[in-house]
Amino acid sequence: MEPRATPYFLYVGTLEPRKNIGAIVDAWAATKARTGADLILVGRTRADFVPIPPQPGLIQVGEVPDEELPRLYSNALAFVYPTHYEGFGLPVLEAMQSGCPVITSKDPAVTEVSAGAALHVLSTAIHATGELAQAMRALAENRELRQRMRTDGLRRAGTFSWQRTAIETRALYTEVLAALPGTGAAH
Repeated sequence: MEPRATPYFLYVGTLEPRKNIGAIVDAWAATKARTGADLILVGRTRADFVPIPPQPGLIQVGEVPDEELPRLYSNALAFVYPTHYEGFGLPVLEAMQSGCPVITSKDPAVTEVSAGAALHVLSTAIHATGELAQAMRALAENRELRQRMRTDGLRRAGTFSWQRTAIETRALYTEVLAALPGTGAAH
């Protein structure tokens, strides 16, 4: 994807029902006149996803090479991810590692990943559009808020590493194995 002159909000992930893409599009449409921002949706489309009708400023690019993602994240006004549920929320971490402010749901997995370095909104149909639109407007209009969120996100992302993950995973396996019957561990 070519660099963009127009500001934009970004979604990266599979386009599927649990990701709440409809709420993103509705919230963006409610803010577009005021923010002037486009919405870029990146990711493969799952078969059960209801297609989104074309709209001016809505850009659906499909999958992009991994090496393009940091530039997309770092140039976005915000990464918008109001998922209904996640196992971990890797796109939230990727966005924070790229210095991109994050708007996400109050899902426990993404709340744990962001640890206060994101704006959290409800993802239920009744609340999602209004809260998302409010958060999108706030980030588009408040440069200081965007900068603070970039800094907080980079700080939080810095606490994650593959080395730390490997060390903690090994420690967990060691603990579980020690607790198994017949391994000599006391119960």
